[in-house]
Amino acid sequence: GEEMNATFGVVINVARRPWHYLWNMCLVFFFLALSSGLAFRAPLHHVSHRAGVSVVALLGTVGYKGAIQGLLPRRPYMTLLDKYVACAILLQGCSITWHLVATGAFCSTVSDNDGDWQDGAYTGAYPARAPPALECHPRAA
Repeated sequence: GEEMNATFGVVINVARRPWHYLWNMCLVFFFLALSSGLAFRAPLHHVSHRAGVSVVALLGTVGYKGAIQGLLPRRPYMTLLDKYVACAILLQGCSITWHLVATGAFCSTVSDNDGDWQDGAYTGAYPARAPPALECHPRAA
């Protein structure tokens, strides 16, 4: 007999289109990292506000990374997007560290002088209002 051989040809056209990842992931991480940097726009004596903004931006970055984790293929190595996210988190960590250092350098604990915050015996930097527990202002040279 005669033998019949069947052949089957498949042509797959593959093209890399990274715009989905750039618009939906990289751009979001960029703005989250930028928002942490914008915390420096707050006045120097609002160091606690600066740190709060940076921590919220870091939490947003970590939360968004967790949300998109299932959308990305698993690889045994770090992709460019993984490195980008790691740099964003590192940048935000450095920002928070800087705010903590600035808090230690420019802030001092407010003493009430007599233990009663309501009596008005307060000699801090802001005598016209109720005293905060922590004052942050540039120290005089």
